[in-house]
Amino acid sequence: MLNSCETGTSHARDLFSSTAAKLEYTVPAVVAMQFAVTDKAAVLFSRAFYQALAANRPVDEAVRTGRIALRADKDDSLECFTPVLYQRSGDARLFDFTSLRKPTPPQTVVEQLNGEEHDTQAEPPTPKTDRSVPRTSQSVPHTGRRAPQADRPAEPSHASRPPTAPSPDLTPRQEIDTGHWVVSMAVHPSGRLFATGSRKLVRVWDVITGQPTWQRRLGGWSTMVNALAFSPGGDSLAIGSTDNLARVWKMTTEASPLKFTHRHFVNTVAYDRSGRLLATGSADATACVWDLCTGSRVLSLRHARAVKALAFSPDGCLLLTGSEDRNAYIWDTETGRQEAQIKHGDFVLGVAFSPDGRTVATCSQDHTAQVSDTQTWTPLFRVEHQGGLRAVAFSPDSSMIATGSEDGAVRVWRTESGQSLLALKYNRSVNAVAFSPDGRFLISAGEDKVVHSVRVPEADR
Repeated sequence: MLNSCETGTSHARDLFSSTAAKLEYTVPAVVAMQFAVTDKAAVLFSRAFYQALAANRPVDEAVRTGRIALRADKDDSLECFTPVLYQRSGDARLFDFTSLRKPTPPQTVVEQLNGEEHDTQAEPPTPKTDRSVPRTSQSVPHTGRRAPQADRPAEPSHASRPPTAPSPDLTPRQEIDTGHWVVSMAVHPSGRLFATGSRKLVRVWDVITGQPTWQRRLGGWSTMVNALAFSPGGDSLAIGSTDNLARVWKMTTEASPLKFTHRHFVNTVAYDRSGRLLATGSADATACVWDLCTGSRVLSLRHARAVKALAFSPDGCLLLTGSEDRNAYIWDTETGRQEAQIKHGDFVLGVAFSPDGRTVATCSQDHTAQVSDTQTWTPLFRVEHQGGLRAVAFSPDSSMIATGSEDGAVRVWRTESGQSLLALKYNRSVNAVAFSPDGRFLISAGEDKVVHSVRVPEADR
């Protein structure tokens, strides 16, 4: 590591005269600065860059992560364009921290509570290098398959009240300017509110007035709110962020949130239909299920690489996870057994169960989304975008799916056939898509800082 400004600056008559270009003859990859860089920018970039490398990201993706950190710190600054990458090797993955581990998800740990008391600040998952199984745990092999059980009785919600019914004939504003990149989004069960997550900030908005009604700020120099989910009853909001925490805030009180700790970024959160269980997925390569009544971890599912997305089946019997190992997995939530595996060509960044439980949707950085049958787990069809897909969602009646892409495209497809029903294009990457609870509107948001609401023509037929 050579800490020096302008190491990427070359002479006008010799493009290969820079320090970085000379180093490239002997070093596989060189990250350099084209211009003088401020101390603050150097710290922000380095911290994000090396954190990404430690998370087993390719060097080009690590540079992109560093640039995002600079852009997130100050939107109107051009310092995010100062770092450049010189790469001699064709393979951008400089290190492989998982070569000693099997590529398939390893051990599953089902926690046996045995009536013990647990702190609401839940303990982090067992380190991947520790092969021992705690006395209160049992290891479960990845065998067998069980289809979703529609007749399984629902657990009583920890909120002790029924889910909020969607408001009839609710028409949201077409555009709401949030002023920040929207990294994550969730729609309230009533349809009257939605939540957005960005750098350091979580806000809940009124869809009619376009004004924020609730907000919380997170600490940290550039903590990103990676994931949001409202509880089925609508009284709680779960948040996953880059400070390695998942938080559950009660919307009706000023009490401190419940906190659940991972060893790396929390990328995704999801409630089961009872509202008693919360699933979290992390860059530490684990997906965990927590009991919100006791604050204890009841299930830990270890993957080969970072977990980017997850969703419970409607009956709560299964958990669908998407990983950077290019696969989506279906797990039995009672035994922790792996039931099936869905393959993609790149990171799986979004997953969803249809509300009727008959299909699942997965989307990937490989530019495709896939819909699979839950009886056989075979693909029904695939759809494709021009860029990597960031998000996927089903309509409430399961008849449509929506996809959002890093190229700014949002599309709606018919679930049965894959027929395209609606195509939209925005200027920046789309990070989140969701249908309104009544299914009449498609809501999307991303790096253009605007939450867009569009009427779905098919919903009116």
